[in-house]
Amino acid sequence: MAQFHDLYGERLINIQYEDLTDKADKVIPALLDNLGLNFQEACLHPERNHRRVQTASRTQVTRQIY
Repeated sequence: MAQFHDLYGERLINIQYEDLTDKADKVIPALLDNLGLNFQEACLHPERNHRRVQTASRTQVTRQIY
């Protein structure tokens, strides 16, 4: 990670996996705000998205955050 910090400095956002899964309601809005994106409640519930997913990870992106 030190190399990435050297390359990207303050643009790099560190998030602990445990915080992402245990405190998603706080971490995800803060992350989106840092990226200049608007928060939507749907960001916390990917399992509720019924749109078609066409990626190799489709079973992962349609599951609840854990």
